[in-house]
Amino acid sequence: MSDSTQTQTQHQSQVISINVSNSGDPELEGRILNGAYGVGRQLGALAAVVDVLLASRAGLAEAPGAAQVIEKFRTMREAIAQQKRERQPARLVEQLQSGMITDRAESLALCSELRAWLDEHESKLSGGVPPAA
Repeated sequence: MSDSTQTQTQHQSQVISINVSNSGDPELEGRILNGAYGVGRQLGALAAVVDVLLASRAGLAEAPGAAQVIEKFRTMREAIAQQKRERQPARLVEQLQSGMITDRAESLALCSELRAWLDEHESKLSGGVPPAA
């Protein structure tokens, strides 16, 4: 991989490559993307601003086709929110504890999903302190 390409790995199976070589400062872009302002956080912040703008547009004349574009945006936001809710470990633990899952293979798959989530979020859960060896 060249120095001008930053890679973010999601869910241990999907890789997104972002070429920052056309940036004014590729090294800085790389630090930003790999730091607190990854692509998902940037898009989330932009979507939140769009939500505010949409909420404040009451009474304004709409451009042709605006209602369909706005509805498509809101549908996308809800689909993303639903996927995030489904990935939360509380949902996985609840399913395991409630006995909702009676199939052994499904239960093992759910445990594996929970382990993957814990591995992915380990540094955040420990306050940035690496686990003891």
